[in-house]
Amino acid sequence: MNIDKENLSLVKIQNTEEIKQDNVVTQSGLKVLHTFSEILKSESDQSNIKQILVQEKLIYCGLFCIEDGNMKDLGFSLQSEITDFVERVNKYNMTSIQLNKFSDDSKIILKAVDILFNKQIPKIFKQYQPLNRLRVLTFNNLSYIYRELGKFQEALKAVNYAISLEERLAEENYDNCQKDIITSYLNKSAILSELNRHDKALQSVEKALSAIKRYESKAKTEQEKAQINYLSMVSYFNLANESEVLGLRNQCLNYYEQSAIFAKKVNNLAMINRINQILESIVEKNKNKKKNSQIIINQKIY
Repeated sequence: MNIDKENLSLVKIQNTEEIKQDNVVTQSGLKVLHTFSEILKSESDQSNIKQILVQEKLIYCGLFCIEDGNMKDLGFSLQSEITDFVERVNKYNMTSIQLNKFSDDSKIILKAVDILFNKQIPKIFKQYQPLNRLRVLTFNNLSYIYRELGKFQEALKAVNYAISLEERLAEENYDNCQKDIITSYLNKSAILSELNRHDKALQSVEKALSAIKRYESKAKTEQEKAQINYLSMVSYFNLANESEVLGLRNQCLNYYEQSAIFAKKVNNLAMINRINQILESIVEKNKNKKKNSQIIINQKIY
């Protein structure tokens, strides 16, 4: 997977090769660094750049020790440290984007990418599922960044990579992947729509709906059922939108009505009003066409 690092202007990180050249990793030094990292974590629930940089240094030192083979026991679980680091970086990255849009700090997600593809990683993660779960999280968020930057081809590459891993995890019913892949398909559809590939966008939404049907029987709690209804609302709305662009008039009307049904279930009045406005607009455009279309379209959802 080729990532456009130059376009994201990532701050240069210290990798295992640089650490190897310095040759400064000792057991006592690693212990001090780990202790310092833990202190920074305990100071706040919210990740900050200093905390991330210290933890990154700790991980690369640990990776160097494994590669060099000069330390049997690091004194901490490197897999747990990497997992925590990747999750923190993703959370920090997305929060930064929401608050400050695209500052250099908000593009720090590539630090997670570099670590997740370090050549020592297969030695750390004995099972591929936890590692691929972290890659899915990171590449879905990376896709979001590229999309916001208007780099839709890069966004598509990132989300395709995430989905390729997520589909296998979903088949194995690993973690929450059967539910999470629904959002991935919807995100891919949105990117394809931006690229004016509306037929492919429609297919991606259809995959999301298929994933919803597979997951809905497993939704037990009220929260899970509400999430299914919300995702169904979004899926049918996007299907309607893509069908309208493709000139599939009858399908688009049906999908808008299906979306409104789910909007009512989740009490999303804004979506219901939006759909009614769209349907009224379609009526106006087609009022001289089939008479029965007028009857169907004018049925508002209250």
